[in-house]
Amino acid sequence: MIRTRTRRVILVSWLKSGGIAICLLAAVFSLFPVNASASWSEIDEILTEAYGAQLARECRDYYGTLKIPDDKVAAVRDSIARLVETGYPSGCPREYLRLAADLSKAGIDLDDLTNKIREGIAKKVSPERLNKVMKNRVEALLEARVITLELIEKGIKFLDRQMAYRVMADYLLRGVSTEELVTSVQDEKLSKFPALESVLQ
Repeated sequence: MIRTRTRRVILVSWLKSGGIAICLLAAVFSLFPVNASASWSEIDEILTEAYGAQLARECRDYYGTLKIPDDKVAAVRDSIARLVETGYPSGCPREYLRLAADLSKAGIDLDDLTNKIREGIAKKVSPERLNKVMKNRVEALLEARVITLELIEKGIKFLDRQMAYRVMADYLLRGVSTEELVTSVQDEKLSKFPALESVLQ
């Protein structure tokens, strides 16, 4: 009887001292997917199995430089898996990871590039076309970043830099010049660029 009472006292004391919080935290963390390192190793396995160890090593040089959250790593893994499952040659995942590394170094989110991959796969575009679309998109995003930072230096404020990169990249890919974008923002003449107006403060 005394032992049972003692156990109850210890249990109540433990619960009051944070046991409940620990249990709740454990439950919450169990809902999240595997960590990033697991996803990177999965990417390595996918590439090695599909294209061989040499290609996997080359790609490791690219994705080894990526500094992105776990959920973004999972998105990269899923994109690579889709390329493999749909029969794209090794040049496509290599180019995707190379371009992802370029974006990451510039501080540009990978979502836009990853979405292009998924769109291309869904439309069953050729490997050559997919690589070209990815390359053009990344070049436009990098140029859009330069424009955005230049405008910020001139006192222009954006609600969201990543969104500004994407919107400006869209206009650049439609043939709008860098000079026209810069001038239009500075002079607040954005009737031709409504999407851009929506990202300005």
